[in-house]
Amino acid sequence: MTEENEQSHFFYNGSTFLIFSVIVFLNTGWFFSNITASASSLVRAGLSLNIWVPFSRLSYGIYLLNPLLIWYNVHLNRDTPTLSIVNSVSI
Repeated sequence: MTEENEQSHFFYNGSTFLIFSVIVFLNTGWFFSNITASASSLVRAGLSLNIWVPFSRLSYGIYLLNPLLIWYNVHLNRDTPTLSIVNSVSI
């Protein structure tokens, strides 16, 4: 594989992932805004049940704990990190 072909391969993979991520993000936002804005009483009642409160608190707690776990794992590894295109791209 030539260097030019390899660079175009990386650009194509990166740009298609970015475009796909933006489309999914916009569609998800549109979907949930439409559900909550014009939802029937059944959907609105289901989303406002008290059963979702423990799950929301659990997910928020994990969200707050995540940076501490990342920091611990980074500092647990005593090796000097080496950055290269081989380490950051999986084929």
